[in-house]
Amino acid sequence: MSRHFPLARLALGFAAAAAAAATMPAPTAAAPGAAIQLTPAAPGSAETRHLTLTTSATPATAGSGQRVVLNVDVALKPKMHVYAPDQPKEQDYLPIALTITAGDGFRLEKPRYPLSEKFFFAPLNETQHVYSKPFRITQPIVVTRDSELLTITGTVRYQACDDVLCYVPQTVAVKWEIGNR
Repeated sequence: MSRHFPLARLALGFAAAAAAAATMPAPTAAAPGAAIQLTPAAPGSAETRHLTLTTSATPATAGSGQRVVLNVDVALKPKMHVYAPDQPKEQDYLPIALTITAGDGFRLEKPRYPLSEKFFFAPLNETQHVYSKPFRITQPIVVTRDSELLTITGTVRYQACDDVLCYVPQTVAVKWEIGNR
């Protein structure tokens, strides 16, 4: 069905998501596609209906020329999964993606995603690459100048699904603060 009727699948998914959304409170985003600004559940943490994101940096302090790894720990709610970046080419699912906002005090390296697991979705007779257990996305950076506090921002974009339907894609703002060593 996915190769021949992608719009039908999309329409069914949106119809199911709309029905589910009718029972939820209104979203907090100001405009479609805008990053959701959530009240953190804990410092460096944000929670949505589908998952909890927690940010950290290793090490938490660094000077010019030093490498830091920005971490995003993702804990999915029960029965949820998100699509991995390594989807088969014939599938058009929206994978989870970490995007860092460019800044003056650092240089980005390539983000790293863990190995995915295979999930067979019987209604479409498809095997998809997903994450359904807690996982970590890492984003290495190199600090390029000394500063008292380096603030790095970005977003995590994902589409969560359960074993019945896929929900409307979400974008969640994330942030790290790196102290000077």
